[in-house]
Amino acid sequence: MNEPSSNPLADIVRRFKGEATDSAKSIDEMAHSLTRATDPRASVAAIREQAHKLKGAAGVLDFPDVKNHAAAVEDIAASLTIDAAMSPEAIELASKALESAAEALLSAVDAGL
Repeated sequence: MNEPSSNPLADIVRRFKGEATDSAKSIDEMAHSLTRATDPRASVAAIREQAHKLKGAAGVLDFPDVKNHAAAVEDIAASLTIDAAMSPEAIELASKALESAAEALLSAVDAGL
């Protein structure tokens, strides 16, 4: 079992780094699988929620690049209206936009943490 350090903030930042990496990878994977998702609307909602949480945590812990990239993913996901009438081509375009933003977020997490 890990012993707590004498610096609680360092422990919080260390934990955030692991969670941020996992979250960014998850967002990236969901974005890349959007066109194959059984329920793309639920996938976009999950991406938006995860990006929102990551944005908030990154803001509190002062990781501005991660915060800004997470905000971009959240904004793109929030702007998408995916419904049953949406064509596969439109879902593909939405997926590409999310993939690009998710890849930038993953790079920001890797570089900024």
